[in-house]
Amino acid sequence: MLGSPAAQGLVIAQQQLVEAMLRDCPAGLRPDVLSLHAEWTGFAGCLAWDASQYETASRLYTLARETAHEAEDADLGAYMLCHLSQLALWQCRPRVAVDYAVAARAWVAQSTDRPLRAYVAIRAAEAAAMAGQRQACLTALDEADRDIAGLEPCHPSQSRAYFVGGALLESYRGNCLTILREAAPAAEATRRALALIPSHFTRDRAMSLLELERALIQLDEIGEAARVLGDAADLTAQNRSPRLIGAIRDGRRDLSPWAGARTIRELDERLAERDIVAV
Repeated sequence: MLGSPAAQGLVIAQQQLVEAMLRDCPAGLRPDVLSLHAEWTGFAGCLAWDASQYETASRLYTLARETAHEAEDADLGAYMLCHLSQLALWQCRPRVAVDYAVAARAWVAQSTDRPLRAYVAIRAAEAAAMAGQRQACLTALDEADRDIAGLEPCHPSQSRAYFVGGALLESYRGNCLTILREAAPAAEATRRALALIPSHFTRDRAMSLLELERALIQLDEIGEAARVLGDAADLTAQNRSPRLIGAIRDGRRDLSPWAGARTIRELDERLAERDIVAV
């Protein structure tokens, strides 16, 4: 809701607390405390990733994965592999992302956590799309559809991937189809996602708007693309995620060929109001 800077202090405090617990932990509780340590380490990795500190994020995600395996927590290990896959995509290493996604799928093959299985399939779909593996992407999206049927986001005690629901799946479907240059169904999927995402999930809404912008550019609907990019920028009044602001700048660069158009000039005024300068 607020962006990673708002969570930094809390995450550091929780990491320190769990590390202190591990130093004096009864053997019977150690696997559970190790899992908790892995979760907070992974969360710290997410904050580093959001700040574009990719080397730090990779180190923390890897440590979290290794700690999850030490705890013999297969679901958590798979979840951290999903983080590593996502990070590899942001580093433009799609084939590495596929490797991590394949490993995650192996660990959740027998899992009873349906939202997690769906999330692993979603991550596999995006990695496959970025790697140019169209059929593998569509197959993974079909798997996610089956696992997510009838499910919506739940309490974190019920699933590692408690945030998974129809909105998330439609958002990633739109992103995958945009990558595959199937712009019309991509835009339809992303609009379905935006209709489902609650208004207070500011980053999710903003990132979906940016996905819609890319599909609209492919459809040559430049004025509408500029409008939705401006809508995403407006959400930074609540959420100052560095990753989000960087993605908005990337979205503006995608519109550079039409920089002289009135709609783009109006967009630049909206961006300036949010202290986002096109670079």
